[in-house]
Amino acid sequence: MTDDGAWHRDYRISIDRAGLALATGGATCGAIAAVLLALGGRHDLGTLASGLILGTIFSSLALAAVGGPVWLLLHAGGYRGPVTAALSGALIGFLLFLFGQIDLLGRGAAPPGAWLREIGSSLILAALAAAIALGMWRIAYRRVG
Repeated sequence: MTDDGAWHRDYRISIDRAGLALATGGATCGAIAAVLLALGGRHDLGTLASGLILGTIFSSLALAAVGGPVWLLLHAGGYRGPVTAALSGALIGFLLFLFGQIDLLGRGAAPPGAWLREIGSSLILAALAAAIALGMWRIAYRRVG
């Protein structure tokens, strides 16, 4: 163990790289929010800038609040590779989006097609979340040796 970061399983991280990874993940999500606004027909610069800024702020908070504890557990357990980053990002994204779409108490009688649509859209978001998590991992960690 050294003062400039944690060493384990051939990957090193430092607090500045972790912060940069969080900022990059938040900015990526903010850019996605702005793109979704543009695809939805909102083309004025003020709306797109607001989407970028607010998307960056709120997604950074969400990444820290939801992804932070998961990352700490995985990091402490020695699971620090790119596959772990992508899988954990995909799982978090999938579950958050899926549970955000469904009403757990009132969904018992929903037609199967509704569940399939919700699972399908959650899988698409999971792939996007995995890519963002992998990018954040690449910024945060450096291979030793």
